[in-house]
Amino acid sequence: MPRPILRSRHFHLMLALTALPLAASTGCQESDDPLTGAAREAALGAEDPADLSGQAPDFEGEFVTRVADDFEGRRSEIMHMLVAEGRSVRLDVSPEDYPDILQRGAVVQAFGSLRDDGTLEVDRLVQKTPPPQMSIDPEVRPARRVAWIQVYWTGKNGIGKEDAKNRIFTGEDSVNAFYQENSFGKDKIAGDVFGWFEIPNPNGSADLISMYARKALADSGIPEWRYTQFMYYFPTVSGLGWAGLANLGDPEFPARDSWYNGSAGCVVLNQEIGHNYGLVHSNSVSCVDENDQYAIFSDNCEDNEYGDPYEPMGSGCGHMNIFQKGAMGWLEGCNTVTATSDATFNLLPMEIPCDGIQSLRIPIGNKYYYLEYRQPVGEFDKGLSGVLVHVARNYGSTNPWILDMYDGPGAFMRAGDSYTDHQGRVTFTVVEENPTHAVIELTFPGGGDGQGPECFDVGGAPEQSGGNYGVLDCAEGPLPYDDTPPTVTITYPEDGQVFEPGASFDILAEAMDERGVTDVELYIDGEPVYMDIEAPWSWPVANVPEGEYSFGVVARDGPNWAASNVVNIKVQPMEAGSGSAGSTGAGTDGSASGTAGDTDTDGTGAVTSDSGCGCRAQGPSGPAAGLWILVLAGAHRLRRRRSQA
Repeated sequence: MPRPILRSRHFHLMLALTALPLAASTGCQESDDPLTGAAREAALGAEDPADLSGQAPDFEGEFVTRVADDFEGRRSEIMHMLVAEGRSVRLDVSPEDYPDILQRGAVVQAFGSLRDDGTLEVDRLVQKTPPPQMSIDPEVRPARRVAWIQVYWTGKNGIGKEDAKNRIFTGEDSVNAFYQENSFGKDKIAGDVFGWFEIPNPNGSADLISMYARKALADSGIPEWRYTQFMYYFPTVSGLGWAGLANLGDPEFPARDSWYNGSAGCVVLNQEIGHNYGLVHSNSVSCVDENDQYAIFSDNCEDNEYGDPYEPMGSGCGHMNIFQKGAMGWLEGCNTVTATSDATFNLLPMEIPCDGIQSLRIPIGNKYYYLEYRQPVGEFDKGLSGVLVHVARNYGSTNPWILDMYDGPGAFMRAGDSYTDHQGRVTFTVVEENPTHAVIELTFPGGGDGQGPECFDVGGAPEQSGGNYGVLDCAEGPLPYDDTPPTVTITYPEDGQVFEPGASFDILAEAMDERGVTDVELYIDGEPVYMDIEAPWSWPVANVPEGEYSFGVVARDGPNWAASNVVNIKVQPMEAGSGSAGSTGAGTDGSASGTAGDTDTDGTGAVTSDSGCGCRAQGPSGPAAGLWILVLAGAHRLRRRRSQA
């Protein structure tokens, strides 16, 4: 089923943790354009909307929601902010109160007064520019393009570039491997590691860290449009009040920025990226009954943030719980089934791509019980086995609670275990545990509402197997680590082809990978010229000077890369009767492949080892060669900008 996704590369400047002085110090000016009638009607708290026409806002910026994580104090803070480059202000309002105005990515004008704590006490809000609009994209999302930028201002310490690359992109337990296995191959994290870059002292401002880091990246020649997300890592700074920080987005429109205050373990790396996708923390609850005695669940519970011990939106490094997988859009078809009447179900392991039930949910008021089955398979759920139970609302940006079923926080239910809801609304029993599935029996007072179970994503009842609801169709195991490089071939020009001086043509390549190609880079005479991140893989060239040229391309799929065949061409005047430009000669196969660990980067993301593309040959030197490369790169940038419009 197609899923909506934002295509625009012009994401937001997600800045600032601390509020800076407003009005005079921000440089915000009254708009040259008068507010439209619609904008005036959107103003909050103004008895006469026309009153706004002569006022400059106290702050104008892009609306973001940010999550600050303090992993030592086990607490977090959610902040709603307006940000502009290098500046920000925290608002004392909630987006739920003003859904038509406070939309992520919208540019908002705020009128009010600044409190002593730096928060803007809002009188009125005006949405000056709406957020970007969504368009339809394929079901399997394009790779999440991420730049990890290492910066410092007092001294370099912490993890190195190769360690960072392994933790995020290439390792078997990397962020990329985690999201691929968790998503059943729907999501991958691809990108590059940059730095170290020395930046000015940001004086504790996350806004300035991001601004300085991206400027350093741009100064090194790397265009921002290659990446949809940025991770900023810096040596530990005390007094910030957070170990990790992230802007809150959603799965189809991820927020751009996350910050790492010397923290780079599996929890913080996977969690802050999870916040970018709209996930909030996976909590636990401590409950008592009407007699103030321990209860698994009741109407009197205390919420314990980060309390889920098994997954990174809590405090562990195993698979995300089944609620978070549903919120990410990784479950589809009959993977989620809602039950309201007596029935027995086959519950399949949540680590494996399956067609059957992996999330069994039971409504209780405005929430649901979510049942999941874990097995010790794959890279991330080793040693985990049994049925876990969470309580949450419908899939979305809300906290799921793991229930302490028996022997400890989040303890697993085993075969023979049974639980009855504290209000008697349902009883569920684990009848069997098998490597392939668990059998769950549900009973309701009076048999329930008489309605059969329903598939959440597609409607209708799930198919049955062995007399129970839910088919047993699954892959043999979790999605394995990707160690297979892509394939790539230059399809035009052909090796040995001859062109007239001043010729213009397109270099064309075909690149394929079973999990998707993340980027293709063109090399001329052994030097990287241009990287492209989406098909078609083509590069226009113009006004080619006389000489001999050799070129190839390198394709990447995230952790792996492969080099194309080498193509040599000649550019020379044609002799009479010798045929037209484009005559072909014998083919040459100089293909090679390897893993990303065989290449190196110089801080720009370019391959600096000849193993990446052995395409050096006799070509022109001096101004002519440089002119051709500049013409090629410039023409391609123009084409790429047009394609983004």
